[in-house]
Amino acid sequence: MTPLEREVYDGATEAIRDFASERGLPAGFLVVTPQRMLASCLPAAMAHWAGDLGLDGYEDEDETDDDPGALRRELGRLARRLADPGELERQDSKFAKFLAALRAHRADRPADRIVVFSTFRPTLAYLRRRLRDEGIASAVMDGRTQDRTALVERFRTDPGLPVLLSSEVGSEGIDLQFAATVFNYDLPWNPMRVEQRIGRVDRLGQE
Repeated sequence: MTPLEREVYDGATEAIRDFASERGLPAGFLVVTPQRMLASCLPAAMAHWAGDLGLDGYEDEDETDDDPGALRRELGRLARRLADPGELERQDSKFAKFLAALRAHRADRPADRIVVFSTFRPTLAYLRRRLRDEGIASAVMDGRTQDRTALVERFRTDPGLPVLLSSEVGSEGIDLQFAATVFNYDLPWNPMRVEQRIGRVDRLGQE
């Protein structure tokens, strides 16, 4: 992390712990999902909270739907107080590493289809926008995608669409063995979910 990223991450964690302590709530339980959001994509999490959207945005069945209104409001206040969203984006060290790895891979194997997984929908939207700004086309598959079959077919056949950004809905029941590379932009709690993600491109019996 850059110093700014560390400051925001630690500041948010401490503020949520204080929020829990003042209300007699279990701090560890309350902190874990916001921390996962911050670890997924710090600029996306802060922008999401600033829009007063709380903990909504995960597509992971291991997550709970418990998002009390008071915590939602606290996250919104945190996001507006802790950092300027534009500066966080400029200092996004995780995206910078990802972009460098993605470009290096595409330079070495330009025909590869690449799948990027995240459990957090705002991370997927952020990545799509940032990649577009870098001249890299991508498509998003999440729980709101109406026709996944058509999207997968477009990803398979369109040479101008090298990257598929997917939530957990793409980790099961979808054959992506024509793709060659998986990026786990964030990691789920359950390691079997990582295996399921990899299993979309690494199938039994393939050559």
